[in-house]
Amino acid sequence: MQNLRSIDSALSFLADGYLFGTRRFDALQTDAFRTRLLGVPVVVMRGSDACRFFYEQGRFTRSAALPPSITHLLQDVGSVQTLEGADHRDRKHLFVDALMSREALDGLADAVEIEWMSAAADWAYRDRVSLSAEIPKILSRAILSWSGIESTPSGADERASEFVSMIENAARIGPPNWAARARRRRTEKWAGRLVVDARADPAASEGTVLGAVAAKTSRTGSPLPVEVAAVELINVLRPFVAISRFLLFAVLGLRRRPDLAEAFRSGDESLLEDFAQEVRRFYPFFPVIAGRASRPLEFDGHPIAAGSLVMLDLYGTDHDKGYWGDPEVFRPERFAEKGVDPNHLIAQGGGTYLDDHRCPGEPVTVRVIMRTVQILTQRMDYQLPPQDLRVSLRAFPAIPESGVLLSGVTVRA
Repeated sequence: MQNLRSIDSALSFLADGYLFGTRRFDALQTDAFRTRLLGVPVVVMRGSDACRFFYEQGRFTRSAALPPSITHLLQDVGSVQTLEGADHRDRKHLFVDALMSREALDGLADAVEIEWMSAAADWAYRDRVSLSAEIPKILSRAILSWSGIESTPSGADERASEFVSMIENAARIGPPNWAARARRRRTEKWAGRLVVDARADPAASEGTVLGAVAAKTSRTGSPLPVEVAAVELINVLRPFVAISRFLLFAVLGLRRRPDLAEAFRSGDESLLEDFAQEVRRFYPFFPVIAGRASRPLEFDGHPIAAGSLVMLDLYGTDHDKGYWGDPEVFRPERFAEKGVDPNHLIAQGGGTYLDDHRCPGEPVTVRVIMRTVQILTQRMDYQLPPQDLRVSLRAFPAIPESGVLLSGVTVRA
Protein backbone atom coordinates (compact mmCIF):
# COMPACT_ATOMS: atom_id res chain seq x y z
CA MET A 1 0.00 0.00 0.00
CA GLN A 2 1.46 3.34 -1.04
CA ASN A 3 2.28 6.10 1.43
CA LEU A 4 1.73 9.76 0.64
CA ARG A 5 4.97 11.69 0.55
CA SER A 6 3.71 14.50 2.76
CA ILE A 7 4.53 14.34 6.47
CA ASP A 8 0.91 15.12 7.38
CA SER A 9 -2.20 15.54 5.22
CA ALA A 10 -4.45 17.48 7.61
CA LEU A 11 -4.04 20.79 5.78
CA SER A 12 -4.49 19.09 2.41
CA PHE A 13 -7.66 17.44 3.69
CA LEU A 14 -9.06 20.85 4.62
CA ALA A 15 -7.90 22.39 1.34
CA ASP A 16 -9.31 19.66 -0.90
CA GLY A 17 -12.38 18.81 1.16
CA TYR A 18 -14.53 16.14 -0.42
CA LEU A 19 -11.95 15.67 -3.21
CA PHE A 20 -9.05 14.83 -0.87
CA GLY A 21 -9.28 11.10 -1.43
CA THR A 22 -10.28 11.14 -5.11
CA ARG A 23 -7.33 13.30 -6.16
CA ARG A 24 -4.86 10.99 -4.45
CA PHE A 25 -6.50 7.73 -5.50
CA ASP A 26 -6.39 8.89 -9.11
CA ALA A 27 -2.84 10.26 -8.91
CA LEU A 28 -1.53 7.05 -7.32
CA GLN A 29 -3.77 4.80 -9.44
CA THR A 30 -4.87 2.92 -6.35
CA ASP A 31 -7.94 2.49 -4.17
CA ALA A 32 -6.09 2.68 -0.85
CA PHE A 33 -3.19 4.66 0.57
CA ARG A 34 -1.58 5.51 3.89
CA THR A 35 -1.05 8.98 5.32
CA ARG A 36 -1.22 10.91 8.59
CA LEU A 37 -3.90 13.30 9.80
CA LEU A 38 -2.81 15.50 12.70
CA GLY A 39 -0.02 13.02 13.33
CA VAL A 40 -2.30 9.97 13.44
CA PRO A 41 -1.53 7.21 10.91
CA VAL A 42 -4.58 6.48 8.76
CA VAL A 43 -5.49 4.25 5.83
CA VAL A 44 -7.86 5.87 3.30
CA MET A 45 -9.78 3.62 0.91
CA ARG A 46 -12.61 3.69 -1.63
CA GLY A 47 -14.69 1.33 -3.75
CA SER A 48 -17.02 -1.63 -3.28
CA ASP A 49 -14.28 -3.98 -2.05
CA ALA A 50 -13.24 -1.38 0.51
CA CYS A 51 -16.88 -0.91 1.53
CA ARG A 52 -17.39 -4.62 2.14
CA PHE A 53 -14.06 -4.82 3.98
CA PHE A 54 -14.96 -1.87 6.18
CA TYR A 55 -18.48 -2.93 7.14
CA GLU A 56 -18.55 -6.72 7.17
CA GLN A 57 -17.58 -9.25 9.87
CA GLY A 58 -17.10 -6.74 12.67
CA ARG A 59 -13.64 -5.76 11.47
CA PHE A 60 -13.94 -2.17 12.68
CA THR A 61 -15.27 -0.37 15.72
CA ARG A 62 -16.49 3.23 15.82
CA SER A 63 -15.03 3.66 19.32
CA ALA A 64 -12.44 6.47 19.35
CA ALA A 65 -12.54 6.66 15.55
CA LEU A 66 -13.90 10.21 15.39
CA PRO A 67 -12.96 13.30 17.41
CA PRO A 68 -15.23 14.03 20.40
CA SER A 69 -16.19 17.33 18.75
CA ILE A 70 -17.96 15.32 16.04
CA THR A 71 -19.20 12.43 18.16
CA HIS A 72 -20.87 14.58 20.81
CA LEU A 73 -22.77 16.65 18.25
CA LEU A 74 -23.88 13.91 15.86
CA GLN A 75 -24.26 10.77 18.00
CA ASP A 76 -23.16 11.24 21.62
CA VAL A 77 -22.25 8.69 24.24
CA GLY A 78 -24.29 5.49 24.44
CA SER A 79 -26.00 5.85 21.07
CA VAL A 80 -26.49 3.06 18.56
CA GLN A 81 -23.54 4.27 16.46
CA THR A 82 -21.17 3.70 19.38
CA LEU A 83 -22.29 0.08 19.88
CA GLU A 84 -21.01 -3.09 18.23
CA GLY A 85 -22.06 -6.73 17.94
CA ALA A 86 -25.18 -8.01 19.69
CA ASP A 87 -25.76 -4.74 21.56
CA HIS A 88 -25.69 -2.81 18.27
CA ARG A 89 -28.05 -5.24 16.55
CA ASP A 90 -30.51 -5.09 19.43
CA ARG A 91 -30.55 -1.29 19.50
CA LYS A 92 -30.62 -1.01 15.71
CA HIS A 93 -33.94 -2.87 15.63
CA LEU A 94 -35.48 0.27 17.12
CA PHE A 95 -34.49 2.35 14.09
CA VAL A 96 -35.11 -0.30 11.45
CA ASP A 97 -38.60 -0.98 12.80
CA ALA A 98 -39.37 2.74 13.07
CA LEU A 99 -38.06 3.94 9.71
CA MET A 100 -38.14 1.12 7.17
CA SER A 101 -41.75 -0.09 7.09
CA ARG A 102 -44.01 0.82 4.19
CA GLU A 103 -46.14 2.78 6.66
CA ALA A 104 -43.10 4.82 7.68
CA LEU A 105 -42.03 5.52 4.10
CA ASP A 106 -45.52 6.64 3.07
CA GLY A 107 -46.28 8.42 6.33
CA LEU A 108 -43.14 10.54 6.37
CA ALA A 109 -43.44 11.45 2.70
CA ASP A 110 -47.07 12.46 3.29
CA ALA A 111 -46.10 14.50 6.36
CA VAL A 112 -43.43 16.33 4.36
CA GLU A 113 -45.90 17.10 1.58
CA ILE A 114 -48.44 18.51 4.04
CA GLU A 115 -45.87 20.78 5.66
CA TRP A 116 -44.30 21.78 2.34
CA MET A 117 -47.59 22.82 0.78
CA SER A 118 -48.54 24.75 3.90
CA ALA A 119 -45.25 26.63 3.67
CA ALA A 120 -45.60 27.15 -0.09
CA ALA A 121 -48.93 28.91 0.44
CA ASP A 122 -47.01 31.49 2.48
CA TRP A 123 -44.12 31.68 0.01
CA ALA A 124 -46.56 32.83 -2.65
CA TYR A 125 -46.81 36.17 -0.81
CA ARG A 126 -43.05 36.67 -0.51
CA ASP A 127 -40.67 38.13 -3.07
CA ARG A 128 -37.96 35.60 -2.35
CA VAL A 129 -37.63 32.45 -0.29
CA SER A 130 -34.43 30.79 0.91
CA LEU A 131 -34.92 27.04 0.79
CA SER A 132 -31.88 26.44 3.00
CA ALA A 133 -33.77 28.30 5.74
CA GLU A 134 -37.22 26.87 5.00
CA ILE A 135 -36.66 23.17 4.33
CA PRO A 136 -35.24 22.30 7.78
CA LYS A 137 -38.39 23.79 9.32
CA ILE A 138 -40.57 21.71 7.01
CA LEU A 139 -38.70 18.53 7.86
CA SER A 140 -38.68 19.30 11.58
CA ARG A 141 -42.44 19.83 11.66
CA ALA A 142 -42.98 16.67 9.61
CA ILE A 143 -40.78 14.36 11.69
CA LEU A 144 -42.09 15.69 15.01
CA SER A 145 -45.74 15.21 14.08
CA TRP A 146 -45.09 11.79 12.54
CA SER A 147 -43.11 10.68 15.61
CA GLY A 148 -46.00 11.49 17.94
CA ILE A 149 -44.38 14.59 19.45
CA GLU A 150 -46.71 17.51 20.01
CA SER A 151 -45.19 20.86 19.14
CA THR A 152 -46.21 24.35 18.15
CA PRO A 153 -44.90 25.64 14.80
CA SER A 154 -42.47 27.91 16.63
CA GLY A 155 -41.35 25.02 18.84
CA ALA A 156 -40.72 22.81 15.81
CA ASP A 157 -38.78 25.62 14.16
CA GLU A 158 -36.63 25.99 17.28
CA ARG A 159 -35.89 22.26 17.17
CA ALA A 160 -34.95 22.65 13.51
CA SER A 161 -32.50 25.40 14.43
CA GLU A 162 -30.93 23.18 17.08
CA PHE A 163 -30.61 20.21 14.72
CA VAL A 164 -29.06 22.39 12.01
CA SER A 165 -26.59 23.73 14.57
CA MET A 166 -25.47 20.17 15.35
CA ILE A 167 -25.04 19.36 11.67
CA GLU A 168 -23.27 22.55 10.60
CA ASN A 169 -20.84 22.69 13.52
CA ALA A 170 -19.81 19.04 13.82
CA ALA A 171 -16.73 19.54 11.64
CA ARG A 172 -15.76 22.82 13.29
CA ILE A 173 -13.52 23.29 16.29
CA GLY A 174 -13.39 25.89 19.02
CA PRO A 175 -16.20 28.30 20.02
CA PRO A 176 -18.70 27.41 17.24
CA ASN A 177 -18.52 23.74 18.20
CA TRP A 178 -18.71 24.49 21.92
CA ALA A 179 -21.79 26.68 21.42
CA ALA A 180 -23.46 23.97 19.35
CA ARG A 181 -22.73 21.41 22.06
CA ALA A 182 -24.34 23.69 24.63
CA ARG A 183 -27.43 23.94 22.43
CA ARG A 184 -27.45 20.17 22.03
CA ARG A 185 -27.51 19.70 25.79
CA ARG A 186 -30.68 21.80 25.83
CA THR A 187 -32.15 19.60 23.11
CA GLU A 188 -31.25 16.48 25.09
CA LYS A 189 -33.06 17.85 28.15
CA TRP A 190 -36.14 18.49 26.00
CA ALA A 191 -35.98 14.95 24.59
CA GLY A 192 -35.44 13.53 28.08
CA ARG A 193 -38.61 15.20 29.31
CA LEU A 194 -40.52 13.64 26.42
CA VAL A 195 -39.19 10.20 27.35
CA VAL A 196 -40.10 10.64 31.02
CA ASP A 197 -43.62 11.77 30.14
CA ALA A 198 -44.08 8.90 27.67
CA ARG A 199 -43.02 6.37 30.29
CA ALA A 200 -45.40 7.88 32.82
CA ASP A 201 -48.34 7.49 30.41
CA PRO A 202 -47.47 4.76 27.88
CA ALA A 203 -50.96 4.70 26.37
CA ALA A 204 -50.64 8.31 25.20
CA SER A 205 -47.67 7.52 22.94
CA GLU A 206 -48.52 3.93 22.01
CA GLY A 207 -47.82 3.16 18.37
CA THR A 208 -45.53 6.16 17.87
CA VAL A 209 -41.77 6.50 17.51
CA LEU A 210 -41.69 8.40 20.79
CA GLY A 211 -43.46 5.50 22.48
CA ALA A 212 -41.08 2.97 20.93
CA VAL A 213 -38.00 4.87 22.08
CA ALA A 214 -39.40 5.33 25.59
CA ALA A 215 -40.24 1.63 25.85
CA LYS A 216 -36.96 0.36 24.41
CA THR A 217 -34.99 -1.86 26.78
CA SER A 218 -31.44 -3.14 26.83
CA ARG A 219 -30.67 -6.78 26.08
CA THR A 220 -30.95 -7.48 29.80
CA GLY A 221 -34.53 -6.19 29.80
CA SER A 222 -33.94 -2.99 31.75
CA PRO A 223 -35.20 0.35 30.37
CA LEU A 224 -32.62 2.49 28.64
CA PRO A 225 -31.37 5.29 30.88
CA VAL A 226 -33.39 8.43 30.19
CA GLU A 227 -30.26 10.17 28.91
CA VAL A 228 -29.57 7.38 26.40
CA ALA A 229 -33.21 7.19 25.27
CA ALA A 230 -33.15 10.97 24.75
CA VAL A 231 -30.05 10.64 22.58
CA GLU A 232 -31.69 7.92 20.49
CA LEU A 233 -34.83 10.01 20.04
CA ILE A 234 -32.63 12.81 18.71
CA ASN A 235 -30.96 10.23 16.46
CA VAL A 236 -34.33 9.71 14.78
CA LEU A 237 -35.15 13.41 14.47
CA ARG A 238 -31.83 15.10 13.62
CA PRO A 239 -30.84 12.90 10.64
CA PHE A 240 -34.22 13.52 9.04
CA VAL A 241 -33.64 17.26 9.19
CA ALA A 242 -30.14 16.66 7.80
CA ILE A 243 -31.55 15.39 4.49
CA SER A 244 -32.65 18.96 3.79
CA ARG A 245 -29.40 19.25 1.83
CA PHE A 246 -30.50 16.49 -0.54
CA LEU A 247 -33.72 18.41 -1.16
CA LEU A 248 -31.74 21.55 -1.98
CA PHE A 249 -29.63 19.49 -4.36
CA ALA A 250 -32.78 18.06 -5.96
CA VAL A 251 -33.63 21.60 -7.08
CA LEU A 252 -30.18 21.85 -8.66
CA GLY A 253 -30.66 18.46 -10.29
CA LEU A 254 -33.89 19.62 -11.91
CA ARG A 255 -32.05 22.71 -13.16
CA ARG A 256 -29.33 20.52 -14.66
CA ARG A 257 -31.86 18.27 -16.36
CA PRO A 258 -34.77 20.41 -17.59
CA ASP A 259 -35.79 17.52 -19.83
CA LEU A 260 -36.46 15.35 -16.80
CA ALA A 261 -38.16 18.22 -15.00
CA GLU A 262 -40.54 18.49 -17.94
CA ALA A 263 -41.08 14.73 -17.99
CA PHE A 264 -41.97 14.69 -14.29
CA ARG A 265 -44.21 17.71 -14.81
CA SER A 266 -46.15 15.86 -17.51
CA GLY A 267 -46.55 12.77 -15.31
CA ASP A 268 -43.78 10.58 -16.75
CA GLU A 269 -42.12 9.32 -13.55
CA SER A 270 -40.22 6.39 -15.05
CA LEU A 271 -36.91 7.92 -13.94
CA LEU A 272 -38.12 9.52 -10.71
CA GLU A 273 -36.48 7.06 -8.32
CA ASP A 274 -33.33 7.01 -10.45
CA PHE A 275 -33.27 10.81 -10.23
CA ALA A 276 -33.44 10.61 -6.43
CA GLN A 277 -30.60 8.10 -6.34
CA GLU A 278 -28.48 10.27 -8.62
CA VAL A 279 -29.04 13.25 -6.34
CA ARG A 280 -27.64 11.15 -3.50
CA ARG A 281 -24.70 9.94 -5.58
CA PHE A 282 -23.72 13.14 -7.38
CA TYR A 283 -24.00 15.77 -4.67
CA PRO A 284 -21.83 15.86 -1.50
CA PHE A 285 -23.27 14.62 1.78
CA PHE A 286 -20.95 12.81 4.23
CA PRO A 287 -17.31 12.91 3.03
CA VAL A 288 -15.91 9.89 4.91
CA ILE A 289 -16.63 7.42 7.69
CA ALA A 290 -13.94 6.23 10.08
CA GLY A 291 -13.32 3.14 12.18
CA ARG A 292 -10.54 1.45 14.12
CA ALA A 293 -9.47 -2.09 13.32
CA SER A 294 -10.83 -4.42 15.98
CA ARG A 295 -8.11 -7.00 15.26
CA PRO A 296 -5.13 -7.49 12.92
CA LEU A 297 -6.44 -7.32 9.35
CA GLU A 298 -5.29 -7.59 5.77
CA PHE A 299 -6.70 -5.61 2.84
CA ASP A 300 -5.65 -6.53 -0.69
CA GLY A 301 -2.54 -8.19 0.69
CA HIS A 302 -1.58 -5.24 2.91
CA PRO A 303 -1.51 -5.65 6.72
CA ILE A 304 -3.53 -3.34 8.95
CA ALA A 305 -2.63 -3.52 12.63
CA ALA A 306 -5.26 -3.78 15.36
CA GLY A 307 -6.32 -0.32 16.48
CA SER A 308 -5.36 1.30 13.18
CA LEU A 309 -7.53 4.17 11.98
CA VAL A 310 -9.18 3.53 8.60
CA MET A 311 -11.33 5.97 6.63
CA LEU A 312 -13.75 4.85 3.94
CA ASP A 313 -14.16 7.63 1.39
CA LEU A 314 -17.92 7.83 0.81
CA TYR A 315 -17.82 10.69 -1.69
CA GLY A 316 -14.81 9.14 -3.42
CA THR A 317 -16.65 5.84 -3.82
CA ASP A 318 -19.70 7.62 -5.20
CA HIS A 319 -17.39 9.37 -7.70
CA ASP A 320 -15.09 6.47 -8.59
CA LYS A 321 -14.50 6.77 -12.33
CA GLY A 322 -13.48 3.12 -12.52
CA TYR A 323 -17.03 2.08 -11.67
CA TRP A 324 -19.25 4.98 -12.69
CA GLY A 325 -17.46 5.89 -15.93
CA ASP A 326 -18.70 9.48 -15.98
CA PRO A 327 -19.08 10.34 -12.26
CA GLU A 328 -19.01 14.10 -12.82
CA VAL A 329 -22.06 13.96 -15.09
CA PHE A 330 -25.51 14.14 -13.46
CA ARG A 331 -27.13 11.21 -15.24
CA PRO A 332 -30.01 9.41 -13.48
CA GLU A 333 -30.29 6.99 -16.40
CA ARG A 334 -27.24 5.12 -15.06
CA PHE A 335 -29.44 3.48 -12.41
CA ALA A 336 -32.05 2.43 -14.96
CA GLU A 337 -29.21 0.79 -16.88
CA LYS A 338 -27.52 -1.18 -14.10
CA GLY A 339 -29.51 -0.75 -10.91
CA VAL A 340 -28.27 0.33 -7.49
CA ASP A 341 -25.27 -1.49 -6.04
CA PRO A 342 -25.39 -0.83 -2.26
CA ASN A 343 -21.61 -1.18 -2.04
CA HIS A 344 -20.99 1.48 -4.68
CA LEU A 345 -23.70 4.00 -3.79
CA ILE A 346 -22.82 4.77 -0.17
CA ALA A 347 -23.79 8.40 0.36
CA GLN A 348 -25.32 7.44 3.72
CA GLY A 349 -22.92 4.63 4.56
CA GLY A 350 -22.53 1.00 3.52
CA GLY A 351 -23.08 -2.48 4.85
CA THR A 352 -26.49 -3.84 5.86
CA TYR A 353 -29.16 -1.95 7.74
CA LEU A 354 -29.47 -4.24 10.75
CA ASP A 355 -26.06 -5.80 11.30
CA ASP A 356 -23.86 -2.91 10.17
CA HIS A 357 -23.94 0.87 10.52
CA ARG A 358 -25.75 1.67 7.27
CA CYS A 359 -28.29 4.43 7.83
CA PRO A 360 -31.79 2.91 8.20
CA GLY A 361 -33.18 6.24 7.04
CA GLU A 362 -31.79 5.70 3.53
CA PRO A 363 -35.02 4.35 1.98
CA VAL A 364 -37.11 7.15 3.46
CA THR A 365 -34.53 9.65 2.19
CA VAL A 366 -35.07 8.36 -1.34
CA ARG A 367 -38.84 8.48 -0.87
CA VAL A 368 -38.78 12.06 0.44
CA ILE A 369 -36.54 13.23 -2.41
CA MET A 370 -38.99 11.66 -4.85
CA ARG A 371 -41.97 13.31 -3.18
CA THR A 372 -40.18 16.67 -3.13
CA VAL A 373 -39.48 16.41 -6.86
CA GLN A 374 -43.16 15.65 -7.44
CA ILE A 375 -44.11 18.74 -5.43
CA LEU A 376 -41.62 20.95 -7.27
CA THR A 377 -42.76 19.82 -10.70
CA GLN A 378 -46.46 19.05 -10.23
CA ARG A 379 -47.85 21.07 -7.34
CA MET A 380 -46.10 24.44 -7.56
CA ASP A 381 -44.33 26.77 -9.94
CA TYR A 382 -41.30 28.91 -9.16
CA GLN A 383 -38.33 30.69 -10.64
CA LEU A 384 -34.66 30.61 -9.71
CA PRO A 385 -33.59 34.27 -9.67
CA PRO A 386 -29.95 35.17 -10.45
CA GLN A 387 -27.83 33.72 -7.62
CA ASP A 388 -24.68 31.77 -6.86
CA LEU A 389 -25.62 28.09 -7.00
CA ARG A 390 -22.07 26.78 -6.88
CA VAL A 391 -21.38 24.06 -4.31
CA SER A 392 -17.99 24.31 -2.63
CA LEU A 393 -16.45 20.91 -2.03
CA ARG A 394 -14.21 22.44 0.62
CA ALA A 395 -17.07 23.10 3.03
CA PHE A 396 -18.38 20.50 5.49
CA PRO A 397 -21.30 20.18 5.12
CA ALA A 398 -21.61 21.42 1.54
CA ILE A 399 -24.62 23.41 0.35
CA PRO A 400 -25.19 25.80 -2.58
CA GLU A 401 -23.60 29.18 -1.88
CA SER A 402 -26.89 31.10 -2.17
CA GLY A 403 -28.90 28.60 -0.13
CA VAL A 404 -31.18 28.21 -3.20
CA LEU A 405 -33.47 31.21 -3.57
CA LEU A 406 -36.91 30.91 -5.12
CA SER A 407 -39.07 33.71 -6.47
CA GLY A 408 -42.48 33.89 -8.09
CA VAL A 409 -43.81 30.91 -6.14
CA THR A 410 -47.35 29.89 -7.02
CA VAL A 411 -49.29 26.89 -5.78
CA ARG A 412 -51.25 24.95 -8.36
CA ALA A 413 -54.92 24.32 -7.71
